[in-house]
Amino acid sequence: MSAQTTIWAKASLPHTRISGLSLALSVPATELNASIDAQFKRALTVMISLAIIIFIAAALLGEFAVRRQAARLMSSISRIDAGDYSLSLAATRNYPRGELGQVMQALYDQGLEMLRIFTE
Repeated sequence: MSAQTTIWAKASLPHTRISGLSLALSVPATELNASIDAQFKRALTVMISLAIIIFIAAALLGEFAVRRQAARLMSSISRIDAGDYSLSLAATRNYPRGELGQVMQALYDQGLEMLRIFTE
């Protein structure tokens, strides 16, 4: 005899309440839980997949929207600090929107002003 857990259920039949007949059902727990476990595994797989996709999207956004623009800005600041006022930010003039784009625009304007002052 196996040591398998069995789940029992007992219910009265709707048309035989007067006679007292009832139905008893015995189902192995592994069989009853198999479909629930499969649904849980599918849901968990979907959630993990979505989390990975969101993480990759956030990493790409950080790379292209922030890190590269900040590196471009730092490079231009370093050149201006070294005395090169050739307006390297003007090469593309495709500044991002928001605060970072405003800083890049201000740096470009400052470079123009410094170039005008030093060429006079």
